[in-house]
Amino acid sequence: MAELLVKAKDATHPDPTKDQRGCYKIGMIVEIREDGCIYGTSEGLPTFYKIKIPLVPTDNPLLLKLRDSHRVQNGFEEDGTTPKFDIVRRRQCWLRHANIPLAARNKLRDTGELIIKANAAYDGPFDYTWTQVKGYFWDDDTQSNFTNEIT
Repeated sequence: MAELLVKAKDATHPDPTKDQRGCYKIGMIVEIREDGCIYGTSEGLPTFYKIKIPLVPTDNPLLLKLRDSHRVQNGFEEDGTTPKFDIVRRRQCWLRHANIPLAARNKLRDTGELIIKANAAYDGPFDYTWTQVKGYFWDDDTQSNFTNEIT
């Protein structure tokens, strides 16, 4: 079951290359954790917020994509067959925080969390459904918003 720890404000570095490649920006998923996990005292507002997606496993392929770095192939390793990759950006996919509805941004600002219903079996309280929010997740590889359902 999944809880996403999400960056709530940009981290920065004076070197533009290091800033893009290594710094988490607002809306980037830092970690995917199990439902009900315990967070450290600094893992909350104003630096982080949480998106809880009950009854969805942490190894869900769509969620794991949110944890991948944006990489591009840059030649091959010394063996000549193993591709070599360079990290371009800390994450390939992220939540386009500035584009989410004002009510969602306000709730994140005030409470530090949103609950997303993505599994039909979940019958607890929630703020939005996956269908409502999936279009706010951006995939830099495809240059498009998410369209897939969480299965």
